[in-house]
Amino acid sequence: MSNKLLPLATLVLGLTMGFFLARQFSGACLGTTSQILQAVVSAGKASPGVPTAAQVQQVPVSATRDVAALVLPIHEQTPDAPAALQTSPKISATVPTLANSPVLVTAAGLEQSENKPTVAATRDQVVVQNRCLNERCSKVRPRCRKHHKVSTVCPRDDWVAEMVKRDYKPGKVIVNIGCNKGGDAVAWLQRFDTQNFWSVPKWEKMTGTGFCYTQKEFWTPPRSDTGEYPQAVCVEAVPKTIKHLRFAAHELGYDANSTPGKLHIVHAAATPEPAQPGQTVAFPDADRGFETAGLETFGDGNFKWKQVQVRAVSVDQLVQEYGFPQVDALIIDTEGSDPAILRGSQQALEITRYVQFEVHRDIKGSTWANTTLLSVVQFMSDKKFDCYWAGVDGKLASLTYCWEERNEGKGMQNVACVKRGDIWWEACEKFCPGSELR
Repeated sequence: MSNKLLPLATLVLGLTMGFFLARQFSGACLGTTSQILQAVVSAGKASPGVPTAAQVQQVPVSATRDVAALVLPIHEQTPDAPAALQTSPKISATVPTLANSPVLVTAAGLEQSENKPTVAATRDQVVVQNRCLNERCSKVRPRCRKHHKVSTVCPRDDWVAEMVKRDYKPGKVIVNIGCNKGGDAVAWLQRFDTQNFWSVPKWEKMTGTGFCYTQKEFWTPPRSDTGEYPQAVCVEAVPKTIKHLRFAAHELGYDANSTPGKLHIVHAAATPEPAQPGQTVAFPDADRGFETAGLETFGDGNFKWKQVQVRAVSVDQLVQEYGFPQVDALIIDTEGSDPAILRGSQQALEITRYVQFEVHRDIKGSTWANTTLLSVVQFMSDKKFDCYWAGVDGKLASLTYCWEERNEGKGMQNVACVKRGDIWWEACEKFCPGSELR
Protein backbone atom coordinates (compact mmCIF):
# COMPACT_ATOMS: atom_id res chain seq x y z
CA MET A 1 0.00 0.00 0.00
CA SER A 2 2.83 2.42 0.86
CA ASN A 3 4.46 1.78 -2.52
CA LYS A 4 1.22 2.78 -4.25
CA LEU A 5 1.01 6.03 -2.27
CA LEU A 6 4.61 7.03 -2.98
CA PRO A 7 3.95 8.56 -6.45
CA LEU A 8 0.97 10.46 -5.05
CA ALA A 9 3.04 11.85 -2.17
CA THR A 10 5.76 12.89 -4.59
CA LEU A 11 3.22 14.70 -6.75
CA VAL A 12 1.76 16.55 -3.75
CA LEU A 13 5.24 17.58 -2.61
CA GLY A 14 6.10 18.83 -6.09
CA LEU A 15 2.91 20.90 -6.33
CA THR A 16 3.53 22.37 -2.89
CA MET A 17 7.09 23.41 -3.80
CA GLY A 18 5.87 24.86 -7.09
CA PHE A 19 3.19 26.90 -5.34
CA PHE A 20 5.76 28.20 -2.82
CA LEU A 21 8.21 29.24 -5.54
CA ALA A 22 5.43 30.90 -7.53
CA ARG A 23 4.43 32.97 -4.51
CA GLN A 24 8.05 34.02 -4.02
CA PHE A 25 8.45 35.03 -7.65
CA SER A 26 5.12 36.87 -7.77
CA GLY A 27 6.18 39.07 -4.87
CA ALA A 28 9.40 40.07 -6.58
CA CYS A 29 9.89 43.50 -8.12
CA LEU A 30 9.64 43.99 -11.85
CA GLY A 31 13.39 44.02 -12.30
CA THR A 32 13.78 40.63 -10.56
CA THR A 33 10.90 39.15 -12.53
CA SER A 34 12.45 40.36 -15.76
CA GLN A 35 15.75 38.74 -14.80
CA ILE A 36 13.97 35.43 -14.17
CA LEU A 37 12.18 35.65 -17.50
CA GLN A 38 15.40 36.56 -19.29
CA ALA A 39 17.14 33.56 -17.78
CA VAL A 40 14.31 31.33 -18.99
CA VAL A 41 14.15 32.64 -22.56
CA SER A 42 17.91 32.91 -23.01
CA ALA A 43 18.24 29.16 -22.36
CA GLY A 44 16.70 28.46 -25.72
CA LYS A 45 14.01 29.46 -28.18
CA ALA A 46 10.63 30.70 -27.07
CA SER A 47 7.97 28.23 -26.20
CA PRO A 48 4.86 28.01 -28.39
CA GLY A 49 3.06 30.15 -25.80
CA VAL A 50 5.24 33.23 -26.41
CA PRO A 51 3.22 35.87 -28.29
CA THR A 52 4.40 37.68 -31.38
CA ALA A 53 5.44 41.32 -31.23
CA ALA A 54 2.03 42.31 -32.52
CA GLN A 55 0.50 40.75 -29.42
CA VAL A 56 2.83 42.47 -27.00
CA GLN A 57 1.08 45.44 -25.43
CA GLN A 58 2.00 47.97 -22.79
CA VAL A 59 0.85 46.51 -19.50
CA PRO A 60 0.68 47.89 -15.96
CA VAL A 61 3.53 46.80 -13.74
CA SER A 62 1.14 44.78 -11.59
CA ALA A 63 0.25 42.64 -14.60
CA THR A 64 3.82 41.43 -14.93
CA ARG A 65 3.48 39.51 -11.68
CA ASP A 66 1.75 36.81 -13.64
CA VAL A 67 4.84 35.06 -14.97
CA ALA A 68 3.45 35.09 -18.48
CA ALA A 69 5.33 34.84 -21.78
CA LEU A 70 5.38 38.58 -22.50
CA VAL A 71 9.07 38.77 -23.36
CA LEU A 72 10.60 38.11 -26.73
CA PRO A 73 13.68 35.84 -26.85
CA ILE A 74 16.86 37.84 -26.30
CA HIS A 75 18.91 36.09 -28.95
CA GLU A 76 16.18 35.37 -31.48
CA GLN A 77 15.03 37.90 -34.06
CA THR A 78 11.33 37.42 -34.71
CA PRO A 79 10.26 38.29 -38.28
CA ASP A 80 7.37 40.50 -37.21
CA ALA A 81 9.11 42.04 -34.20
CA PRO A 82 10.08 45.71 -34.50
CA ALA A 83 13.79 46.38 -34.02
CA ALA A 84 13.16 48.22 -30.77
CA LEU A 85 11.55 45.20 -29.15
CA GLN A 86 14.22 42.87 -30.52
CA THR A 87 16.93 44.80 -28.72
CA SER A 88 15.13 45.18 -25.40
CA PRO A 89 13.12 42.36 -23.84
CA LYS A 90 11.90 44.39 -20.87
CA ILE A 91 8.21 44.91 -20.26
CA SER A 92 7.12 48.53 -20.42
CA ALA A 93 4.88 50.15 -17.84
CA THR A 94 1.99 52.45 -18.47
CA VAL A 95 2.58 56.06 -17.45
CA PRO A 96 0.00 58.61 -16.28
CA THR A 97 -0.40 61.43 -18.75
CA LEU A 98 -1.77 64.93 -18.89
CA ALA A 99 -4.73 63.66 -20.85
CA ASN A 100 -6.38 62.12 -17.81
CA SER A 101 -4.83 63.96 -14.89
CA PRO A 102 -5.07 67.63 -13.92
CA VAL A 103 -1.63 67.39 -12.33
CA LEU A 104 1.03 65.03 -13.59
CA VAL A 105 2.24 62.48 -11.09
CA THR A 106 5.43 60.44 -10.83
CA ALA A 107 5.66 57.29 -12.90
CA ALA A 108 5.97 55.12 -9.80
CA GLY A 109 5.55 51.93 -11.76
CA LEU A 110 8.62 52.63 -13.84
CA GLU A 111 10.72 53.16 -10.74
CA GLN A 112 10.28 49.50 -9.79
CA SER A 113 12.06 48.26 -12.87
CA GLU A 114 15.81 47.76 -13.03
CA ASN A 115 15.82 49.17 -16.54
CA LYS A 116 13.03 51.57 -15.66
CA PRO A 117 11.51 53.26 -18.75
CA THR A 118 11.84 51.04 -21.80
CA VAL A 119 10.95 51.10 -25.45
CA ALA A 120 7.52 50.21 -26.74
CA ALA A 121 6.36 48.48 -29.87
CA THR A 122 6.27 51.09 -32.61
CA ARG A 123 7.90 54.32 -33.65
CA ASP A 124 4.73 56.24 -32.85
CA GLN A 125 4.28 54.52 -29.50
CA VAL A 126 7.48 54.98 -27.53
CA VAL A 127 7.89 54.58 -23.79
CA VAL A 128 10.71 56.64 -22.31
CA GLN A 129 13.92 54.63 -21.98
CA ASN A 130 16.39 54.69 -19.15
CA ARG A 131 20.02 55.49 -19.94
CA CYS A 132 21.30 52.74 -17.65
CA LEU A 133 20.95 49.04 -18.40
CA ASN A 134 21.54 47.92 -14.82
CA GLU A 135 21.08 49.29 -11.33
CA ARG A 136 24.69 50.45 -10.92
CA CYS A 137 24.65 51.97 -14.41
CA SER A 138 27.82 50.10 -15.31
CA LYS A 139 26.11 49.33 -18.61
CA VAL A 140 24.64 52.13 -20.70
CA ARG A 141 22.48 52.07 -23.81
CA PRO A 142 24.75 52.45 -26.88
CA ARG A 143 22.92 55.61 -27.93
CA CYS A 144 23.57 57.19 -24.55
CA ARG A 145 27.31 56.56 -24.25
CA LYS A 146 28.05 60.03 -25.58
CA HIS A 147 25.09 61.51 -23.74
CA HIS A 148 25.98 64.70 -21.95
CA LYS A 149 24.16 67.02 -19.58
CA VAL A 150 25.11 70.67 -19.85
CA SER A 151 23.36 73.82 -18.72
CA THR A 152 20.10 74.49 -20.54
CA VAL A 153 19.26 77.83 -18.91
CA CYS A 154 19.66 79.88 -22.11
CA PRO A 155 20.13 77.39 -24.95
CA ARG A 156 22.07 78.18 -28.10
CA ASP A 157 19.67 76.62 -30.58
CA ASP A 158 22.02 75.74 -33.44
CA TRP A 159 19.69 72.88 -34.42
CA VAL A 160 16.98 75.39 -35.35
CA ALA A 161 19.21 76.79 -38.09
CA GLU A 162 19.53 73.27 -39.45
CA MET A 163 15.76 72.86 -39.27
CA VAL A 164 15.29 76.01 -41.35
CA LYS A 165 17.84 74.87 -43.94
CA ARG A 166 15.98 71.60 -44.38
CA ASP A 167 12.55 73.18 -44.69
CA TYR A 168 12.14 76.88 -45.35
CA LYS A 169 8.94 76.65 -47.34
CA PRO A 170 6.91 79.84 -46.94
CA GLY A 171 3.92 80.25 -44.69
CA LYS A 172 5.37 78.99 -41.40
CA VAL A 173 3.26 79.47 -38.24
CA ILE A 174 4.78 80.19 -34.82
CA VAL A 175 2.80 80.27 -31.56
CA ASN A 176 4.67 81.85 -28.63
CA ILE A 177 2.94 81.55 -25.25
CA GLY A 178 4.36 83.92 -22.63
CA CYS A 179 6.27 85.90 -25.25
CA ASN A 180 7.19 88.72 -22.83
CA LYS A 181 9.23 91.25 -24.86
CA GLY A 182 8.56 89.41 -28.10
CA GLY A 183 12.18 88.79 -29.10
CA ASP A 184 11.71 85.06 -29.67
CA ALA A 185 8.62 85.55 -31.83
CA VAL A 186 10.41 88.09 -34.03
CA ALA A 187 13.49 85.85 -34.21
CA TRP A 188 11.39 83.00 -35.62
CA LEU A 189 9.83 85.36 -38.16
CA GLN A 190 13.28 86.52 -39.21
CA ARG A 191 14.44 82.94 -39.71
CA PHE A 192 11.81 82.37 -42.40
CA ASP A 193 11.99 85.87 -43.88
CA THR A 194 12.55 85.91 -47.65
CA GLN A 195 12.20 89.70 -47.94
CA ASN A 196 14.71 90.97 -45.32
CA PHE A 197 11.79 92.57 -43.50
CA TRP A 198 12.02 91.26 -39.93
CA SER A 199 14.89 92.31 -37.69
CA VAL A 200 15.64 91.30 -34.08
CA PRO A 201 18.09 94.21 -33.57
CA LYS A 202 15.45 96.75 -34.64
CA TRP A 203 12.87 95.12 -32.41
CA GLU A 204 15.11 95.02 -29.34
CA LYS A 205 15.97 98.69 -29.75
CA MET A 206 12.28 99.32 -29.12
CA THR A 207 11.53 96.68 -26.48
CA GLY A 208 14.85 95.86 -24.82
CA THR A 209 16.46 92.44 -24.51
CA GLY A 210 15.10 89.51 -22.57
CA PHE A 211 16.73 87.44 -19.82
CA CYS A 212 18.45 85.25 -22.39
CA TYR A 213 20.49 86.53 -25.30
CA THR A 214 18.52 86.50 -28.54
CA GLN A 215 20.48 85.63 -31.63
CA LYS A 216 20.75 88.61 -33.96
CA GLU A 217 21.89 87.01 -37.21
CA PHE A 218 20.39 83.90 -38.80
CA TRP A 219 20.74 81.76 -41.84
CA THR A 220 17.75 82.85 -43.87
CA PRO A 221 16.16 81.38 -47.01
CA PRO A 222 17.05 82.68 -50.47
CA ARG A 223 15.24 85.86 -51.37
CA SER A 224 11.96 85.14 -53.13
CA ASP A 225 8.36 86.28 -53.21
CA THR A 226 5.82 83.49 -53.33
CA GLY A 227 3.06 85.53 -51.73
CA GLU A 228 3.16 83.33 -48.61
CA TYR A 229 4.85 84.71 -45.50
CA PRO A 230 5.50 83.59 -41.92
CA GLN A 231 3.26 84.64 -39.08
CA ALA A 232 3.62 84.47 -35.31
CA VAL A 233 1.14 84.70 -32.47
CA CYS A 234 2.65 86.44 -29.44
CA VAL A 235 0.53 85.75 -26.33
CA GLU A 236 1.33 87.88 -23.28
CA ALA A 237 -0.75 88.58 -20.17
CA VAL A 238 1.03 91.49 -18.44
CA PRO A 239 -0.92 94.64 -19.40
CA LYS A 240 2.03 97.05 -19.35
CA THR A 241 4.11 94.68 -21.49
CA ILE A 242 1.31 94.25 -24.02
CA LYS A 243 0.95 98.02 -24.36
CA HIS A 244 4.65 98.37 -25.15
CA LEU A 245 4.64 95.44 -27.59
CA ARG A 246 1.83 97.01 -29.55
CA PHE A 247 3.62 100.36 -29.61
CA ALA A 248 6.83 98.78 -30.93
CA ALA A 249 4.95 96.75 -33.54
CA HIS A 250 3.14 99.86 -34.76
CA GLU A 251 6.36 101.92 -35.00
CA LEU A 252 8.19 99.22 -36.96
CA GLY A 253 5.27 98.11 -39.08
CA TYR A 254 5.39 94.70 -37.39
CA ASP A 255 1.77 93.86 -36.73
CA ALA A 256 -1.12 91.74 -37.91
CA ASN A 257 -1.53 93.96 -40.99
CA SER A 258 2.12 93.91 -42.04
CA THR A 259 3.55 92.40 -45.20
CA PRO A 260 5.58 90.28 -45.60
CA GLY A 261 4.55 88.29 -42.57
CA LYS A 262 2.36 89.01 -39.58
CA LEU A 263 2.86 89.41 -35.84
CA HIS A 264 -0.37 88.85 -33.92
CA ILE A 265 -0.07 90.33 -30.42
CA VAL A 266 -2.66 88.75 -28.12
CA HIS A 267 -3.41 90.05 -24.62
CA ALA A 268 -4.40 86.85 -22.80
CA ALA A 269 -3.35 84.22 -20.29
CA ALA A 270 -3.11 80.68 -21.62
CA THR A 271 -5.08 78.13 -19.61
CA PRO A 272 -5.12 74.31 -19.44
CA GLU A 273 -8.83 74.04 -20.23
CA PRO A 274 -10.88 75.72 -22.96
CA ALA A 275 -12.19 79.05 -21.68
CA GLN A 276 -15.83 80.06 -21.75
CA PRO A 277 -16.81 83.16 -23.76
CA GLY A 278 -15.81 86.24 -21.79
CA GLN A 279 -13.94 84.23 -19.15
CA THR A 280 -11.04 85.97 -17.40
CA VAL A 281 -8.38 84.99 -14.89
CA ALA A 282 -6.41 86.97 -12.31
CA PHE A 283 -2.89 87.87 -13.43
CA PRO A 284 -0.12 89.98 -11.84
CA ASP A 285 -0.10 93.60 -12.99
CA ALA A 286 3.70 93.53 -13.16
CA ASP A 287 6.09 96.10 -14.55
CA ARG A 288 6.74 96.22 -18.28
CA GLY A 289 8.94 93.33 -19.38
CA PHE A 290 8.93 91.69 -15.94
CA GLU A 291 9.74 88.05 -16.73
CA THR A 292 8.77 86.11 -13.61
CA ALA A 293 5.08 86.99 -13.48
CA GLY A 294 2.67 84.16 -14.22
CA LEU A 295 -0.68 82.60 -13.35
CA GLU A 296 0.99 80.82 -10.44
CA THR A 297 3.66 83.38 -9.53
CA PHE A 298 2.16 86.52 -8.11
CA GLY A 299 5.19 88.37 -6.81
CA ASP A 300 8.91 88.78 -6.56
CA GLY A 301 10.76 88.54 -3.27
CA ASN A 302 8.80 89.93 -0.35
CA PHE A 303 5.96 91.63 -2.21
CA LYS A 304 3.09 90.69 -4.46
CA TRP A 305 1.75 92.42 -7.54
CA LYS A 306 -1.77 93.74 -7.72
CA GLN A 307 -4.04 91.37 -9.64
CA VAL A 308 -5.90 92.30 -12.80
CA GLN A 309 -8.39 90.31 -14.86
CA VAL A 310 -7.06 89.03 -18.18
CA ARG A 311 -8.75 87.11 -20.96
CA ALA A 312 -8.39 83.32 -20.62
CA VAL A 313 -7.74 81.13 -23.66
CA SER A 314 -6.24 77.72 -24.34
CA VAL A 315 -3.71 77.02 -27.09
CA ASP A 316 -6.26 74.80 -28.82
CA GLN A 317 -8.71 77.70 -28.89
CA LEU A 318 -6.08 80.07 -30.29
CA VAL A 319 -5.12 77.71 -33.09
CA GLN A 320 -8.79 77.20 -33.94
CA GLU A 321 -9.49 80.94 -33.74
CA TYR A 322 -6.79 81.74 -36.32
CA GLY A 323 -7.64 78.73 -38.46
CA PHE A 324 -4.07 77.45 -38.63
CA PRO A 325 -3.87 74.12 -40.53
CA GLN A 326 -0.42 73.53 -39.02
CA VAL A 327 1.75 74.94 -36.23
CA ASP A 328 5.42 74.75 -37.10
CA ALA A 329 6.76 75.83 -33.71
CA LEU A 330 5.07 76.14 -30.31
CA ILE A 331 7.19 78.04 -27.78
CA ILE A 332 6.05 78.09 -24.13
CA ASP A 333 7.55 80.10 -21.26
CA THR A 334 4.98 80.73 -18.54
CA GLU A 335 6.96 80.68 -15.28
CA GLY A 336 5.81 77.36 -13.89
CA SER A 337 2.60 76.68 -15.83
CA ASP A 338 4.11 75.02 -18.90
CA PRO A 339 2.73 71.49 -18.18
CA ALA A 340 -0.75 72.95 -17.78
CA ILE A 341 -0.39 74.86 -21.06
CA LEU A 342 0.58 71.63 -22.80
CA ARG A 343 -2.55 70.04 -21.40
CA GLY A 344 -4.51 72.81 -23.13
CA SER A 345 -2.75 72.01 -26.42
CA GLN A 346 -4.05 68.47 -26.98
CA GLN A 347 -5.47 69.16 -30.43
CA ALA A 348 -2.79 71.66 -31.43
CA LEU A 349 -0.03 69.14 -30.72
CA GLU A 350 -1.51 66.86 -33.35
CA ILE A 351 -0.61 69.43 -36.02
CA THR A 352 2.55 70.83 -34.37
CA ARG A 353 6.06 69.96 -35.56
CA TYR A 354 8.36 71.46 -32.92
CA VAL A 355 7.82 72.43 -29.26
CA GLN A 356 10.11 74.20 -26.83
CA PHE A 357 9.19 74.75 -23.19
CA GLU A 358 10.76 75.78 -19.92
CA VAL A 359 11.15 73.50 -16.89
CA HIS A 360 10.81 75.31 -13.54
CA ARG A 361 10.27 72.67 -10.85
CA ASP A 362 11.63 75.05 -8.21
CA ILE A 363 8.67 77.46 -8.29
CA LYS A 364 6.60 76.71 -5.20
CA GLY A 365 2.89 76.32 -5.76
CA SER A 366 3.27 76.04 -9.53
CA THR A 367 2.15 73.20 -11.78
CA TRP A 368 5.80 72.28 -12.25
CA ALA A 369 6.26 71.90 -8.48
CA ASN A 370 3.76 69.01 -8.57
CA THR A 371 4.74 67.57 -11.92
CA THR A 372 7.57 65.26 -12.89
CA LEU A 373 9.55 65.99 -16.03
CA LEU A 374 9.42 62.26 -16.79
CA SER A 375 5.63 62.36 -17.04
CA VAL A 376 5.76 65.38 -19.37
CA VAL A 377 8.34 63.68 -21.61
CA GLN A 378 6.10 60.60 -21.70
CA PHE A 379 3.06 62.75 -22.49
CA MET A 380 4.96 64.30 -25.40
CA SER A 381 6.11 60.87 -26.56
CA ASP A 382 2.49 59.74 -26.60
CA LYS A 383 1.91 62.69 -28.92
CA LYS A 384 4.72 61.31 -31.15
CA PHE A 385 7.43 63.76 -30.05
CA ASP A 386 11.03 63.00 -29.09
CA CYS A 387 12.34 65.38 -26.41
CA TYR A 388 15.83 66.66 -25.62
CA TRP A 389 17.67 68.90 -23.21
CA ALA A 390 18.37 72.11 -25.16
CA GLY A 391 22.00 72.84 -24.37
CA VAL A 392 23.90 76.12 -24.13
CA ASP A 393 26.60 74.42 -26.20
CA GLY A 394 24.33 74.18 -29.24
CA LYS A 395 23.74 70.44 -28.79
CA LEU A 396 20.77 68.33 -27.79
CA ALA A 397 20.73 65.51 -25.22
CA SER A 398 17.99 62.93 -25.55
CA LEU A 399 15.44 62.70 -22.75
CA THR A 400 13.18 60.20 -24.49
CA TYR A 401 15.87 57.57 -25.05
CA CYS A 402 18.43 58.36 -22.33
CA TRP A 403 16.41 59.15 -19.23
CA GLU A 404 18.22 59.70 -15.90
CA GLU A 405 16.88 60.30 -12.40
CA ARG A 406 18.96 63.47 -12.11
CA ASN A 407 16.77 65.03 -14.81
CA GLU A 408 14.24 65.76 -12.08
CA GLY A 409 16.46 68.52 -10.70
CA LYS A 410 15.47 72.02 -9.69
CA GLY A 411 16.15 75.33 -11.35
CA MET A 412 15.34 76.71 -14.78
CA GLN A 413 15.94 74.38 -17.72
CA ASN A 414 14.79 74.18 -21.33
CA VAL A 415 13.48 71.25 -23.35
CA ALA A 416 13.03 70.93 -27.11
CA CYS A 417 10.70 68.33 -28.65
CA VAL A 418 10.22 67.44 -32.30
CA LYS A 419 7.66 65.27 -34.07
CA ARG A 420 9.08 61.85 -34.93
CA GLY A 421 9.47 61.27 -38.66
CA ASP A 422 9.36 64.97 -39.52
CA ILE A 423 12.27 66.34 -41.56
CA TRP A 424 12.97 68.59 -38.58
CA TRP A 425 13.37 65.48 -36.44
CA GLU A 426 16.30 64.48 -38.64
CA ALA A 427 17.79 67.94 -38.15
CA CYS A 428 17.54 67.68 -34.36
CA GLU A 429 19.00 64.18 -34.28
CA LYS A 430 22.05 65.53 -36.08
CA PHE A 431 22.79 67.66 -33.00
CA CYS A 432 22.28 64.83 -30.50
CA PRO A 433 25.52 62.95 -29.63
CA GLY A 434 25.02 59.20 -29.96
CA SER A 435 22.29 59.44 -32.56
CA GLU A 436 22.63 57.16 -35.57
CA LEU A 437 22.07 60.21 -37.80
CA ARG A 438 25.18 62.02 -36.60
